[in-house]
Amino acid sequence: MKVDIEASVIQELKNGSEEAFEIIYNRYVGKLYNFMLGITRGNEYMSEEMVQTAFIRLWETRERIDTGKSLISYLATIAKNTLYNKYKRDTVEYLYREMILREDTELDYSTEQELEVEWLKKSVDELIEQMPPGRKRIFKMSRQQEMSTKEIAENLGVSLSTVETQISLAAKFMRRELLKHGDKLIFVALLLTPIYG
Repeated sequence: MKVDIEASVIQELKNGSEEAFEIIYNRYVGKLYNFMLGITRGNEYMSEEMVQTAFIRLWETRERIDTGKSLISYLATIAKNTLYNKYKRDTVEYLYREMILREDTELDYSTEQELEVEWLKKSVDELIEQMPPGRKRIFKMSRQQEMSTKEIAENLGVSLSTVETQISLAAKFMRRELLKHGDKLIFVALLLTPIYG
């Protein structure tokens, strides 16, 4: 697609043309998919998911697209950033699952690893203390005492849905706050990879 033609199609897209979107999709979906395959080391499912997300985002932000810039580069940037954010979320969840929910597991940490683990545990403990009293209690019963939602509901005399809602809200809060330290968490994950790998 020539630059001037691409610019005109992008302008049509910015005006809300579904036909222009389809032209762009058909033109770039294969290139973007192959690009993401390289980044994900052949993970077809992940590559497809990131490509679809990129095109959805393209449609959602169409009014802000710069007609003078490369569209494939724009799509590739969206896909890469989405993948990076997903990896950060997955890292948080992995560390939370492996290190916080199983604190009684004995591991032979090096001094550096111990410091990083202690930092993470302290951060999580501080976040737990910020929760409303009822939510904090339910969260601790679920994650630290490993009680089922049914056991918690019976113990506190509340409904199952109340327990599930409070656990869900607590987990979302934890993930959101921990993601603010995404780079540090990824570093912790790299330190601990040999332990769990």
